[in-house]
Amino acid sequence: KVIWSSHHLLCDGWSVSILIDELFQLYETTNAGITAELPMVKPFETFIDWTLAQDHEKARHFWRDYLSGYNQKISIPKKKVPSKSKGLNFTFMDLTLDKDLTDQLQT
Repeated sequence: KVIWSSHHLLCDGWSVSILIDELFQLYETTNAGITAELPMVKPFETFIDWTLAQDHEKARHFWRDYLSGYNQKISIPKKKVPSKSKGLNFTFMDLTLDKDLTDQLQT
């Protein structure tokens, strides 16, 4: 069983899209009896290293210039009261991953 829960600060829409695409690839290839060939991913450390290597002063100047003259106030919406759901429709799928694939997912 796959139960996935994450806070929106940890996984943005772009990342969720990639994860869902890869889960479907795994599902489809498993059903077809073939091995999925997913792209290699870079560790988060690579992004941190890239971020630290950037010219932060240059970035600060860019955004200061880009946003200069922008005077419109930002309207932050009030918290909405959740509406009562009319019912949710869930689908379940059982999938057993072999040891090699599980090991790859853990690295």
